[in-house]
Amino acid sequence: MAGFVSQLGSEFLARRTRLRRAIEDRRASLLEFALLAGLVLGATCAGFGPKGFVGGLYGPFLPLVAVGGYVALDAQRQRALAAGLDEAMVRTAYDRRTLWFVAAVAAIGYATFVWATLAPAPFELVPEELPADALAVTIGP
Repeated sequence: MAGFVSQLGSEFLARRTRLRRAIEDRRASLLEFALLAGLVLGATCAGFGPKGFVGGLYGPFLPLVAVGGYVALDAQRQRALAAGLDEAMVRTAYDRRTLWFVAAVAAIGYATFVWATLAPAPFELVPEELPADALAVTIGP
């Protein structure tokens, strides 16, 4: 387990370095910001909008899905390397898969935030008050 976690952390940092090398540093920063913003907005959407927690019910579970999916992808990558596949091919394939996965999670986060904030407020039935002279009933002894 310790080997898995250490390889997970080192691969995370190496993947981030490769992303920054593949595209400009400024573009990589904007991409990372957009992906993290989607995750944060999706996770915190329960506090926004008229519906409250009901509006973004699955939003708070989005970070768990992101971490679980990332760990599953990295476990798959480590199994492929253990099977003896070419390291450069595996690196390229799993960098692409991870980027698409994180982008999908961020898109779901943005969609959850928009759905929670733009959904109409739940309809509340407010009883109408009758005018005082509408129905004059006097019941007495």
